[in-house]
Amino acid sequence: MKNFGFDIVERGRVQNYWLDTFTAQTLKEFRKAGARTSGFPERRRNTVNKVQPGDVLLCYVTGVSRWVGALEVIGPSKDDRPIWSDGEYPARLEVRPLILLEPDDGVRLAELEGHVSFFEGPSDRPAYKFFLRSAPNLFKRREDAEFICTLLRKAVRNQTARSLPQSQEPDMTPSKRYWVEKTLVKGRVDRVNGDYAVGKALWSPQKGKTGRNIYSAMRDVQPGDVILHLTDNKGISGVSIAASSADPTFVGLPTTDWEGASGYLIRLEGYTPLDPPLNREEFLGDQAVFAQLARILEQHTGKGLFYNREHELNQGAYLTEAPAELIGVLNDLYQNKTGRDLPYVDAEPSKPPRAQPVFQSRYTRDDLVEDTGFEKTLVDKWIRSLNRKKQIILQGPPGTGKTYVAERLARLTVSESLGFYEVIQFHPTYAYEEFIQGIHPERSRWCSLIRRQRRTIFRVLCAGGRT
Repeated sequence: MKNFGFDIVERGRVQNYWLDTFTAQTLKEFRKAGARTSGFPERRRNTVNKVQPGDVLLCYVTGVSRWVGALEVIGPSKDDRPIWSDGEYPARLEVRPLILLEPDDGVRLAELEGHVSFFEGPSDRPAYKFFLRSAPNLFKRREDAEFICTLLRKAVRNQTARSLPQSQEPDMTPSKRYWVEKTLVKGRVDRVNGDYAVGKALWSPQKGKTGRNIYSAMRDVQPGDVILHLTDNKGISGVSIAASSADPTFVGLPTTDWEGASGYLIRLEGYTPLDPPLNREEFLGDQAVFAQLARILEQHTGKGLFYNREHELNQGAYLTEAPAELIGVLNDLYQNKTGRDLPYVDAEPSKPPRAQPVFQSRYTRDDLVEDTGFEKTLVDKWIRSLNRKKQIILQGPPGTGKTYVAERLARLTVSESLGFYEVIQFHPTYAYEEFIQGIHPERSRWCSLIRRQRRTIFRVLCAGGRT
């Protein structure tokens, strides 16, 4: 790690919290680039080099004075893309979002007054003891960062405006992830025996033969992550634990197609063979099981799972992340088959528990006035109309803040109650079957037409009203 500007990190150390600042524009560009690379000016490189893997960046948007997220630091980034329009920001870190909100849904700086050391009272405005002037900046008082984290969690609950199962609440501490290695073993000596055998290591080139960055997932694996090994396209034959992150100095092994090429190497430990294995026919060939996998695939479009809608394995997908619900389905399947959980898998049901009502946080008329800038008399008129008629129409040209005001009126309506709200955008192509209930045609594995009912916003609202 020292070669990349990081000091050696001991396992189990307490992570530090750092300030990371954005403008509304740079935050938008950060999201558009995948929200995996945070950059800083060259003059801040020495400070950036003090940030260690496992630390957390708390994101503050200048101009609108909102806290919008928490990013777990993975390590130094090799991403050299031109991400930001106002500067290069070459001192870069690879990150993983733990929480990432839109500025409108973020935590107002005013909510920190009296609770953090850099904003103890009105006299600290507007400099805030110069803490917010540059980034990264270390939170020397850990309680300040933890208070911001608490507010960010509340902001997530307010954004969704409906309850989350406790297991789904945003976790500000790094957690293990699950991965599927799809590899050929037959005829490959390096994968059968030695230090690079299945269950001993993951290794790959850094780029595909066409120069594409198809092995980038290797950089995301961290110690403690769980690896499921799908071998020879037959099924999952074993499970192991990542003992290291990716070593980018690795060189492709002799007698392989990637001999001498720049590569990645991840050491593994605790390999446990599955006896019996979980055959691919059991999860890709079984219609009932694959119905669950198809729903997961639809929810994670663009994430690159190891299978596709045609009940086949995706070609060329060496290492892919497996979301928790996918692991739940595979674990349920293996438990039904053997009476045992998959090794190293935290047994969780594949179907989420029913959400419980959440008591909405306080949001007052004065908050609405402060957020929108409208006069109190006009806001009071809106509130009276809404209370009397149970509906209100805001009219005006596009881009004048109608949706922004409507969302805050909704927050005011459900303030300190068990109520909730949803934002629905109607347009000329928005049909009855998309809002109330309808049948949507899909293509089956055999190219025949099948019809499925889909969950619509009206049904979501009805279900929320029953909780």
